[in-house]
Amino acid sequence: MENLKNIEGALKSFLDKDEIISPLASVLEYGSNRDQVSYREIEKLLRGVSKETIKETLSWAAQWRLILPSWGKHFRSLSWGDRMIISTKPEIKYEVLRVTQCLVKRAAQTGLWNPEEAVKEVFKTITDIDTALALQIVRGIAKRVHKEFRVGTEEESPYYFISLDQLKGIFDEIGLTERKDSDLWVIELKATDIMSPTVNLMFSTWGEKSGFELNPSLFVKLE
Repeated sequence: MENLKNIEGALKSFLDKDEIISPLASVLEYGSNRDQVSYREIEKLLRGVSKETIKETLSWAAQWRLILPSWGKHFRSLSWGDRMIISTKPEIKYEVLRVTQCLVKRAAQTGLWNPEEAVKEVFKTITDIDTALALQIVRGIAKRVHKEFRVGTEEESPYYFISLDQLKGIFDEIGLTERKDSDLWVIELKATDIMSPTVNLMFSTWGEKSGFELNPSLFVKLE
């Protein structure tokens, strides 16, 4: 119970939607040790919560890139924006993103939403890459994108975007000048669910049409 209250408190630090905080915390706690959960499991977990509230909870989880509908047999898009259709069919699976698992485990212990610790933990868990260097890169990305991002509203999360050229500029500043190094980092940043490829619908603002969407649940608290 204390873990659940801690997660609720951490979510409230950036998510202004009181009615879904408790069910979302329950789903995140349950999913923090699983790669996927089914809608049937979620419905059982949230017994007594209306289907409309469950669907809204999953919609918010998807908007914040915490939990997303899993790939289907005929659907293999790597873009988070293509995985936003929330289904209440019992067999439908929902993926708990890798960095989400680390964020939630830390929140359960401390009551805080701590992106820096999550970045270190997710790289330590699924890669062989230096976690200090990973954190340096992610901080560099945060510093760049926080200068120009779309502020979220009561109905949506913030939108953080970085172009490939901007990303490679950060790699160059750090000293990762070899193409094989920058290509590896792009792969690992996607593998850890820190970013996903996307077509930027606001390219008139950023001046770039394609690049990477950054995980808002991570970057909203990362400076």
